[in-house]
Amino acid sequence: MKDVDFSKAVKALPPFCLGLMQNVPPEDQQKLKKAVEDLEGSDAEASVKSLLLGLELMNVVGKDVLTTAVTSLGEQIQSLPKA
Repeated sequence: MKDVDFSKAVKALPPFCLGLMQNVPPEDQQKLKKAVEDLEGSDAEASVKSLLLGLELMNVVGKDVLTTAVTSLGEQIQSLPKA
């Protein structure tokens, strides 16, 4: 989740990961939705939120699916390089 922009990833990554899985039980999807909403409302730094988003997703879909999703979305969710 390094170099992932939370504000971009929070909209794209959860549905993409769930789409890749296609079999996540509805109760797990609801728990993930609640966790993501809590993250969005958190005062944590954006970089910390990105890491926490990755952990939440990894708990539901696993490391391999998360890695595939981050790689597939690529530039769409990457943070801009700092000058």
